[in-house]
Amino acid sequence: MIDTPGRAEGWVSVFAPASVSNVGPGFDAFGFAIEAIGDTVHARLRSEPGVRIVSITGDGGALPREAERNTASVAAASMLRRFSAPPETPGLEIAVDKGLPLCSGLGSSAASAVAGAVAAMHLVGAGREVDVTSPEVFEAALDGEMVAAGGRHADNVAPSLLGGFVIVRGVDPPRWARFEPALRCHVAVVTPQIEISTRAAREALPESVSLADAVRNWSNAATLVLGLVQGDRDLVADALVDAVVEPHRAKLIPGAEAARAAAREAGAFAGGVSGSGPTMFALAENEMAAAAAAAAMAEVFAGEGLASVSTTTTICPEGARER
Repeated sequence: MIDTPGRAEGWVSVFAPASVSNVGPGFDAFGFAIEAIGDTVHARLRSEPGVRIVSITGDGGALPREAERNTASVAAASMLRRFSAPPETPGLEIAVDKGLPLCSGLGSSAASAVAGAVAAMHLVGAGREVDVTSPEVFEAALDGEMVAAGGRHADNVAPSLLGGFVIVRGVDPPRWARFEPALRCHVAVVTPQIEISTRAAREALPESVSLADAVRNWSNAATLVLGLVQGDRDLVADALVDAVVEPHRAKLIPGAEAARAAAREAGAFAGGVSGSGPTMFALAENEMAAAAAAAAMAEVFAGEGLASVSTTTTICPEGARER
């Protein structure tokens, strides 16, 4: 990690949490932030224009160092353009600490983009109080996410930026509804060591959907939100089922269905594929049940010859914030 001695030296550090997206029937629309893990971007102004990446840690050398190809720097550059114009446009130096595995289904690219946009906002916001709900920050983060995802998908960006559970209602312009679930639950996330890119996962999607499956998903999506808002575990357990996308994406993850069943047997009450995969998530009433569910899923993946990384956490009410 780069030495960032604080504001006295001009550095700003912003953390953006990981997120679980799609969330059952909520393809491209539902996402929630999770505690403890995420990405951090450090930034400071420089006299030369443009954004320069000074270091990236935690990625094993896999991420591009060119500013025009990296999600964090693209988002930061977009933020710069929104608050200044040539020749007054300042430049930035950024350093990225990756706390999330790449192509995991936990919003890795979105977290970097969000942290980059918010860090730039802190530095060039023209004296304005930093407001992560502002359209400018949201749009800058989407610009960064587009580099990795190939489109302006907000189901990871929104919860990483805002925290809580977010329903994405549109991206042009950004529109969302955010709430903190009344259902208090613990979250198990298990990432088997295989790589599924967002683009590859999108290629697995069906070209058409039957009316019966569409109606089932509409019903499940509405019921899932109601269950979370009312704190009704049984409603959430019944409704966190996807009839459209997840059946196709689960085929890309060896042991996915067995892992889901094992989590339920171990004490989880719902779960599925996070984002594009390969991460699987499960919801449980307490930390012990979540830990048992995580262990059960990891055991299934081990039986498939896959090592995995497990985390037991909770839904995070906070989104991106300065550290």
